[in-house]
Amino acid sequence: MSGFSMPKMRGLFRSGDREAVERIAGGLIAKHPYWSPETRERARGIVERAIVHGVPFPGLEAEDHLHFAAACAFVAEGQEHHGTLASVFGADALERGLWPRVRKLGGPEARAFIRGLVTGIPLFGPSMPQDGEVYAAVSLAKLRAFRPGLVDVRDQLIYRHGPKDDNAEFAAEFCGWIDEIIDAGLDLWYVTG
Repeated sequence: MSGFSMPKMRGLFRSGDREAVERIAGGLIAKHPYWSPETRERARGIVERAIVHGVPFPGLEAEDHLHFAAACAFVAEGQEHHGTLASVFGADALERGLWPRVRKLGGPEARAFIRGLVTGIPLFGPSMPQDGEVYAAVSLAKLRAFRPGLVDVRDQLIYRHGPKDDNAEFAAEFCGWIDEIIDAGLDLWYVTG
């Protein structure tokens, strides 16, 4: 979980910037030297299609691991991310720890936000890869709207189970990471895998 600029990333889509195609596709392929020539060409095609024609891709039924890799490459392009300590926790801390508590205790905004992180928010098509890798980009405005519901869940967990409860501690850490990103004036990038 980190902060980044969604407008900067979105500015690449449908820009027609051929240099960006070469930079992003080249970096993506260099990061995965074990990919077959066919896989490399397909990854390049995803990057080029997004930059030339935009996203989402009409007719794409579901994203796959190459779309996941391309999304990560687009988010990294020319950006310095504001990192959080979220990487010290496994993705299951959110999915198996906080998500069940938010489903039970959270309002509609908190449930929608955490569900989006757990299931992912696709960029190129209507659904995420089936192999468990997910990502999500959430705007600063939406983070600000979701924050009160997350704080409410955190406070309920602390009240019900005490501040030393694992889920209450994780909820407090999670709210702190959200606050860091909001305070930096950035959008949120969340990725597993």
